[in-house]
Amino acid sequence: MDILSCAEWTGGGSTHSNLKAQEGILLIRQGRAVIEIPMESEEIAETIRSAIDPETNSAPSDRARVEVILRGSVLVIQISSGDLTSLRAAMNSYIAWVSASLDTIDAVLGQNP
Repeated sequence: MDILSCAEWTGGGSTHSNLKAQEGILLIRQGRAVIEIPMESEEIAETIRSAIDPETNSAPSDRARVEVILRGSVLVIQISSGDLTSLRAAMNSYIAWVSASLDTIDAVLGQNP
């Protein structure tokens, strides 16, 4: 699974993008990540979006806000958070759910029994 990702966070009155930090101590106040995952087809992308949609609509915490959209056959996961810990947790969760969904599709289609 190829993943294209961009992260941005703000703290101390400035914005930092693409994981580039200035020297010294950085106080993370909020963050945003965009994860783009190319799929084999639009049908698979829609299937994955549908599979993880319940997680988006009933998140266990309000510390991170997530939107999952499609751009053709690319699944785009946009995560906004008030702190780095919840941003990282949400990123890990969504990547794991996408991976599990892809494994399930492969097993059902007989590609990876």
